[in-house]
Amino acid sequence: MKINKRFSMFLTKWKICTLCFLFALALYIAVYFSGSAEREIAMPLEVILPEGFEASSLLPTEATVVIKGREKQIYMLDVSRLRLFADFSRVDKKGVAAVPVMIDYADMLNYVNLSDLSIFTNPAIVKIYFE
Repeated sequence: MKINKRFSMFLTKWKICTLCFLFALALYIAVYFSGSAEREIAMPLEVILPEGFEASSLLPTEATVVIKGREKQIYMLDVSRLRLFADFSRVDKKGVAAVPVMIDYADMLNYVNLSDLSIFTNPAIVKIYFE
């Protein structure tokens, strides 16, 4: 008997129940994402050149690392341990070659959970003309 009573109450007040649920969901999302932040750091970029070829375009010297995630975790990172590099050592012909900027953060795996963070570079790809 109680089940029927509660079910009939829900059917008569379904609009209010739905609005309460949507409000609670919106409040949860607002609180969850209020702690997220973004940090941008300009860092030196190491360019590894191939043997037997000479770069005739300018070599990039730095790239920007963008870290997104919870503010508490972002500022726990020791960014001096990050290493950025672009490895052109596999280039085997003249012309324009493009490689992604790689991030070496192996040391950080010991003290920070990187699965909650998003780490990427800007630019993501480096292009150099070789002769």
